[in-house]
Amino acid sequence: LSAASFQDTTRVLTEAATYDGRYLVHDEGAPGQLVGQWEAATTETIKTVRQLYDELAQSGCPVKFCRLPVTDEQAPEEKDFDYLIDSIVPVVTDHVRAGSSAGSLSLVFNCQMGRGRTTTGMVIGAMVVGLLCPTYVEHLKAVYPPDVLYPSNKTTFDHGNYRIISQMQRLLVDGPAAKLRTDMILNACGKMQNLRSAIETFKVTVESAESNDGQRHTALHHGKHYLMRYFFLIVFNSYLYEQFDFKELKLK
Repeated sequence: LSAASFQDTTRVLTEAATYDGRYLVHDEGAPGQLVGQWEAATTETIKTVRQLYDELAQSGCPVKFCRLPVTDEQAPEEKDFDYLIDSIVPVVTDHVRAGSSAGSLSLVFNCQMGRGRTTTGMVIGAMVVGLLCPTYVEHLKAVYPPDVLYPSNKTTFDHGNYRIISQMQRLLVDGPAAKLRTDMILNACGKMQNLRSAIETFKVTVESAESNDGQRHTALHHGKHYLMRYFFLIVFNSYLYEQFDFKELKLK
């Protein structure tokens, strides 16, 4: 991806050279209306995201850039969780070791739409924070007591009680606790999308007599991947608590 981004900057600069150092970009004017505008295109104005972050880091700004390719609307693979662990855990651990002198720590995630993959990244980041800062989990328990997290006017599926999830909980050392922690974090990070609610929405579409074959096929495809993502997140949360050495502040 980094190589492809660099090739894009080269292509833009090459094309701009034929238009007096300018490149045509489009933005939205009135709702739904694209407006073209010529912008100066030089090595100072056309850069990849990695180049920008590298320059910020070199100037003393405490930032770290990580890029993880994940297919849209699908669950992260096991290797994706490994990459996120290697990227996030050391940063949060160093922050915890530094104590109050470290100032604030922000984990920023984004994808194309800022919904599915972004929310998943936020959830994983919040899990690591909760692992190393137990007060965060206690805060979530105060904000999301059982009657708020699992309201009686919602269905058992909105509560995340699918057969495969129930079976998985019985196999994990702390299955119910891992699901509870995951569900609280899903709610805390669910402004754009709550994974449990999204899974139920797809389930309803699949089972509805008013859905056509195309709608059912799409809903079944997305619903399976969303349920798999939910499954992996709970397992990942359990893994963190089972494998983390709280004395050494590192995974075993």
